[in-house]
Amino acid sequence: MAADLETFLQEEVGANAAEEEEDEYADVDWCDPEELGEEAPDTPAVSSPAAPAAAATGASETPPRSTGEAKAKEPKQPKSSKDSEEAKRLRREAVLQHSVLSLCCVARLVWLNGMCNQELLQSSLLSLAPECFKGGVGGALQHLKTRLLAPADASTGKDAEVQPSLVRLLRASQGFSADLSAEEWVLLLVARCRAEGRPSRLALRCPLPPAKSCLGLLRKPEEEAGQLQLWAEIFDPKAQRWRGLVPQADRRAPGEALWVLAMGPLNDLWDVTRRYARWSVASQARGSLAKPWEEILRRFRSPENLKEFPGLQEANAFDEKRLGDLASKEPLPNSRVGFRHHRLYVLNSQLKQSQIVQNTSPVGLFQGKDPIWRREDVKELLTASKWRQQGRVIRTGERPTKVLRSNSLFSSQLFGLWQTEEHSESFE
Repeated sequence: MAADLETFLQEEVGANAAEEEEDEYADVDWCDPEELGEEAPDTPAVSSPAAPAAAATGASETPPRSTGEAKAKEPKQPKSSKDSEEAKRLRREAVLQHSVLSLCCVARLVWLNGMCNQELLQSSLLSLAPECFKGGVGGALQHLKTRLLAPADASTGKDAEVQPSLVRLLRASQGFSADLSAEEWVLLLVARCRAEGRPSRLALRCPLPPAKSCLGLLRKPEEEAGQLQLWAEIFDPKAQRWRGLVPQADRRAPGEALWVLAMGPLNDLWDVTRRYARWSVASQARGSLAKPWEEILRRFRSPENLKEFPGLQEANAFDEKRLGDLASKEPLPNSRVGFRHHRLYVLNSQLKQSQIVQNTSPVGLFQGKDPIWRREDVKELLTASKWRQQGRVIRTGERPTKVLRSNSLFSSQLFGLWQTEEHSESFE
């Protein structure tokens, strides 16, 4: 028992002491607790494609006024341990609220997607089509595209007030109502395409803030969260790609489209941000929020019955490959901040203590001295107890790949996946 306790302290306490200074959400903007009650100026989360880079470097779009005197900077007071812990708590609370809003966006998309899958609506669109459908699918798409790409009337606010309903959509499909919102026209278009077996998706721009302004959700969440924007994505079999019919009123600068989802007929969820924004800009603005975001996507991404629809599965595979190629062709970041959450590359100086790179060469050097590694070549190291929690044990005779030493009396031994095997012990 004493030996097990000593091993636990060496592995876990030593590792925690060595990593206690690291905060996985350190890039999330935060403030002192007493500032939460103060009103912050209304500023957009990302005002332009260059805004994330400017925010990361402390730059501003407005040039400073010249006073003719060089004002000395006041020395920054070191934060106490209590303040640091409170800052971490605020960051994690903001990240949790960001995740809750992300789930709300997914729930909204699931509900709208279910309306497009209604058999009654699809059959109505096929049999009792309105005037715009009598000219065939080509004429219908052209009519709907003209309606969707027309600027919305901001003075009436109808699109924001009217909630889609199956009754309204059925009445519109029979020509009884033409006073539909842009969102409802999108639902009719997607339902019509699915009724004919055409691969189609509902795309949704989630009004979620980037990491640098995520703490604003703790101040005034109702002001930080904007309106959802919905449009259709139709698969073009000739070009082997998805095409988005984005309304002009809903188009944003590339730096503002940070969180864009698309959902297929099987409630399969896809992150299509790379189609509407530069991925290097979006990933830098997302920062550490990308990890909980990916966890949400993973739960909806691949339904079990997706294999029963080879056409849809093939369209999704083509799209993932194309979006991956677009992201890989983007130039390397020109700042350290750009590498921190880059999808493909990471700097050697940004590797965690529990990460290692083996048997490979760097793809280049940043500023002539910091090696640049592919993220796929970075391996995670865990303690023996952490591997046991994942159902794996260290092979006999394996020596630790890395030993972390801390200021305490304990140290932790880290092992890689290649040094482990599945735990096959059975309990009778």
